Amino acid sequence: MARETTDFGSSDDGRELGVWQSKYSDAKAKRQIRYEAVYTIILLVIAPAFLLIIWQYKCSVADADHGKSMLLDANDCNLLCRYAYAWAAGLYGGAVFATKWLYHSIGKGFWHSDRWGWRILSPLVSSAVAVAFIWIIDAEFITIFNKEAAQETPVVLASAFLIGLFSDGAIAKMSDIADALFGTTTKKFTSQGK
Repeated sequence: MARETTDFGSSDDGRELGVWQSKYSDAKAKRQIRYEAVYTIILLVIAPAFLLIIWQYKCSVADADHGKSMLLDANDCNLLCRYAYAWAAGLYGGAVFATKWLYHSIGKGFWHSDRWGWRILSPLVSSAVAVAFIWIIDAEFITIFNKEAAQETPVVLASAFLIGLFSDGAIAKMSDIADALFGTTTKKFTSQGK
């Protein structure tokens, strides 16, 4: 009988069949990996829960006061909700990316504790970039995006999720655009610091 094979693409980490022990035998590393996994899972639960809370709040304000809250009129409430949607969807995209990066780095053996800051902060940066992206659309700073379409919740959610998911690349691209528009102040240093 022929042995069945399954192609899992790039999931091969170079181990021989049957080698199952973790490459991370140190208790401190295992604990940190668990904490990071729990953190990203919590973010994956919190972001959609926050979206539901925003949606419920927005609906209750509209139903109770005909679109008015004590502090905000209907337009301001809608604007604030759009930015909150962008924040939550960006956080969700960033958490998906961080979770994927975490399990790939563990599985392929290149996880190390020095990257903890990136893994913890990356989803938060993703949410900030997603909100800023919606601000840029609203300000019509970049006119290739349809401002009217960006008023729709599904467009905000989808855009913010994708920005969050690819925030590292998005930040790099925005940096390139800023350098092209405003120039760069970065000075090149040699190994002697001159």
